Amino acid sequence: MQKESDIIVGLKNGERFAFDWVYRHCFAKATSYLRQHRGSAQDAEDFFQEALFVLVKKLRDPEFELTASCSTFLYTVVRNLWLYHQRKAGRVISTQEDQFLYLAESAGMAYWQLGEEKAEQAEQIEQVKSAFSGLSSECHQFLLLNYFEYKDDAEIADTMNYSLEFVKVKRFRCLKKLKEILGL
Repeated sequence: MQKESDIIVGLKNGERFAFDWVYRHCFAKATSYLRQHRGSAQDAEDFFQEALFVLVKKLRDPEFELTASCSTFLYTVVRNLWLYHQRKAGRVISTQEDQFLYLAESAGMAYWQLGEEKAEQAEQIEQVKSAFSGLSSECHQFLLLNYFEYKDDAEIADTMNYSLEFVKVKRFRCLKKLKEILGL
């Protein structure tokens, strides 16, 4: 039985045994979200490969410290890539929980810091919901339009009748306030 620390070193060094281990032990879990949300077998392979590339690139960065298991990191990256792909294609398939996790990540909770277990994620979602409720109504509206309705800054400016520059500054300030409330 390989220790995960050996796998991490193997991934950093590009060793085949480490990649084989990751595919055997992490592929099914990491791609489960995608398969549950209408992703094909080819999508699962493609997005897992991209997530593995992200992991190896991060592991080779001396500033990076992996604080979750490889499978948790890969699951989260696959989920985020899939959600990004779906939003970009105009297909919004995410749940409210996904939207709050996306907001949490944008506020500074790195995706490898988010909980591995559903209970942990539920607790973190509640923390974000609570922090979100502590924001002004205008911040609510900005963040809802951006992170829940997936509108870009130009669309928000049109919707709210503000300048594009104001929207960028306001969204930044609202996220900053959310980070403060979350203690990030």
